[in-house]
Amino acid sequence: MDYHLYKRIQEALSNSPPNAEQQAFNWLVVGAQKTAKTTTVLQLAYIIQAMAMQKKLIKKVLIFDPMWHESFEPAGIRKAIGFINPNFVLPNYKVITVDDIQSYGASKEDYYCWAVVRDRGSRVQDFCQEALTVKNAITILDDVGSRITGNVRNFPQYIDLLAYNRINCNDVFLIYHQYKYVPPSFWQYFQRAIIKQSNEQKFSDDIYPRDLYIQAQKEVTLENKERTFPNKMNLAYRILLPNENLSFKEDNGYFIATDESGNEYLLLQDQIIDL
Repeated sequence: MDYHLYKRIQEALSNSPPNAEQQAFNWLVVGAQKTAKTTTVLQLAYIIQAMAMQKKLIKKVLIFDPMWHESFEPAGIRKAIGFINPNFVLPNYKVITVDDIQSYGASKEDYYCWAVVRDRGSRVQDFCQEALTVKNAITILDDVGSRITGNVRNFPQYIDLLAYNRINCNDVFLIYHQYKYVPPSFWQYFQRAIIKQSNEQKFSDDIYPRDLYIQAQKEVTLENKERTFPNKMNLAYRILLPNENLSFKEDNGYFIATDESGNEYLLLQDQIIDL
């Protein structure tokens, strides 16, 4: 995404009717280190929240960050979103504990607050259990592969967070470094995926739809090889709609969508988010 694409999105949003329904999605984000995964997620969180503001809907942002990453500091958030909107102002920002999540979700004062959970050593199960009480939010979990390990049945709260996202009107972003860390039972829950370059050479049969992800990885890898010394904000990526077997690539401020038959058509970024 760049500033010109952001302006196109804003133009589309200006025509959105107030109080219109806004769908929520589970987003899978996969890519090697230093491919701007977190930056892209923060930008999309901002866009989704801006859409909600335009429609006069509540949309908070809840981030699980027990390792205190700089990306989730106010300066890191402003830097990431500044790439697409240099005039971005963080609505509100607070650091909370897992025990504060319910009161944060119930608060009627901070409808657009960005809250970061920073209990050192806190368990992802406890975060997910409390996050289930929050509605109309964007929930971000970074480096999930290092947190959800072993038998996924030991993490029922995590599965519930994905399963109930649309009931609670929550967009959930899960950031992984490799596909192999995504439990097989999770693939059915993703309605959207952001694919960046990965170092993986083999793809499990559990990945669904497998061919769509493999093709996206091939295209992203090839594009990055053809670019001369790209910075991390200029690395290739694809946005996938797994359930519809569609993939999207950005081209001059629009996204080109490709369906199963190879047919192409143009679509704006906000339409991908709000289909």
